[in-house]
Amino acid sequence: MFAAVEARLGEAEVRDVSLLPVPPLTAAAGHASPAAWAAAEYQLLRTHVVDIWSSRLAAALHDGHLSSGDGEQLLLIVGWPIVNEPDREIAYPTQYPVLADAVVATRYSTPIPAPQAIPQAISQAVVLRVPASAAGHAVAHRSDYLHAVPGASVATGAVVHDRDVRVLLRSAAGYLPHDDVGDPAGPLAPVAAWRAAAGPATDLRAWATEHGGHHWNLPQRWRWIPADTPRTGGLGSAALLQQLCQALRSSAVVLVLAAGEHDALDRVELLVCPEAVDPDTGALTYRPHDLPGCPTITVPWRRIIARRASPVWPTGTRRLPRSGRTLPRGSRRSAALSAIPRSRRAAVPALTE
Repeated sequence: MFAAVEARLGEAEVRDVSLLPVPPLTAAAGHASPAAWAAAEYQLLRTHVVDIWSSRLAAALHDGHLSSGDGEQLLLIVGWPIVNEPDREIAYPTQYPVLADAVVATRYSTPIPAPQAIPQAISQAVVLRVPASAAGHAVAHRSDYLHAVPGASVATGAVVHDRDVRVLLRSAAGYLPHDDVGDPAGPLAPVAAWRAAAGPATDLRAWATEHGGHHWNLPQRWRWIPADTPRTGGLGSAALLQQLCQALRSSAVVLVLAAGEHDALDRVELLVCPEAVDPDTGALTYRPHDLPGCPTITVPWRRIIARRASPVWPTGTRRLPRSGRTLPRGSRRSAALSAIPRSRRAAVPALTE
């Protein structure tokens, strides 16, 4: 606060000494001129006033006066922690406890996100319990680095319901690791309906037999839909899902899930990087982003609705629009294409980018 006051008034000159406090705060002796004494007196006065303001502000924060009597509120902040200079004015919510946190997921959408929209660093989302006025301030703030979403209102001193916290956090994370806690035994009716409406599954058994280790041999717009049980031998088996995970490791795919509490399920589509599949239970482990240090999330079989190709092509591949196929970088045709001058590539239809 003192730095802000000095930036505004530090160079100001005293033009009327009668406005300075009586008795003065500094001695008249030891100054080269009356103007020098007035400047020293004014500087000490600014320090004194800022100290008073800071004390009042600290007391107001301690006593909860900033809540304006309107209680408290849950607040979701996407882009945590608050460390960027343009967000200094709303940095004060960091003093409040974090109720829950999660990695921000990338939701599949139309149109497809531009490459620059894909996060290059792991973005965190947190839920805080703050005074309602602080929540309003954060929500009104506009920033390129974060955004805030208001949650449920909470009476001062009341207990926060975990479900309200999860609902708010899920809007950023898509699916939470403990969403399936409390699920009833057996299949979930909404999931069965969503699987049936997901469209026909692509028969990938020939791909799995002939080219199971290479993702560029997958059919375009492939779609995999789980069977009722993971240990089946059909199109929706866990074994086939496991082969897809091995072939598409570190590549983005669209994963359709049933998120939320079992009595309030929500269908979500996320862009994820698959990690592994449990061959016995069918549980799928994925990372929200292909970034170092990104945590993994495991989804049980009964929560998986579908998995399909992503328009965000896997890293390390090059798409040939005419043929509709992809080539790995470093392959013979890819190397040949790179060797042809761009001005002459139009004369080679089979290799045109």
